[in-house]
Amino acid sequence: MARQSKMFDLVTCTWNPVILYPCPHSCIYCYVNYIAKRYNLQDYLQSNGRPILKEERLHQNFPRNGLVFVCDMCDLFTWKVPDTYILKIFEIIHKHSRTRFLLLTKNPARYISLLETYGNEIFSQNMIFGATIETDNDELYQKHKISRAPPPTQRLHHLKTFLSKIELDRKHAWISIEPIIDFTSPQTFAEKILTLLDHTDKLTVYVGYDNYDILKRHNIPEPSTEKTLELTDMLKQHGVEVRLKTIRKERQTILNYLQ
Repeated sequence: MARQSKMFDLVTCTWNPVILYPCPHSCIYCYVNYIAKRYNLQDYLQSNGRPILKEERLHQNFPRNGLVFVCDMCDLFTWKVPDTYILKIFEIIHKHSRTRFLLLTKNPARYISLLETYGNEIFSQNMIFGATIETDNDELYQKHKISRAPPPTQRLHHLKTFLSKIELDRKHAWISIEPIIDFTSPQTFAEKILTLLDHTDKLTVYVGYDNYDILKRHNIPEPSTEKTLELTDMLKQHGVEVRLKTIRKERQTILNYLQ
């Protein structure tokens, strides 16, 4: 399944060689549940939480100089997905050296496990290593039972540990703060993210609010627009590529910010 991504504007297309539904993370805001049921995706609805490698999807063409989001419909790096599936996908990525591939997970500890088990050679320059970090407030995250994934700050620590261990000529890290959930303070959250700069050559951060009002329905607090934009300003000041997505609150604040 290759399609244009609506999640990140830099992404050329998505690639889903693995099906895993429902995802063991069970994130309260997951859009895959909606898509699978809305479009009656039988491959997903009948998988019963069992990871399936779609072998025919390993043999498709990718755009040169494009950016492919790998497995936007599941988390490839949950512990449920066998190493053999991931290694097969990595082999395909190696063969398409002129295309970049975005890896995004809520379990970056798996990056470390793969590195320690199979060595540096399974990774390649055209991989972008990402993690979803919706907040730095683990207590709030766990109080509202937002996900069964590891706490956000633990993910950030594991991504940093992985980047410090892997040996590549250039490293590109990617953070998705979406849907953004209320965080400690702009300075504290920014400082935690900026620690990645010690171990990567480029850092891209996407920031966006919940598009479907799921957080609001569950009374999960979101930060004010001012607080969010203060965070993004701090990241930009340190050379981070920040890309804003849905920033839908307090319209006048946004207009002032963009002027």
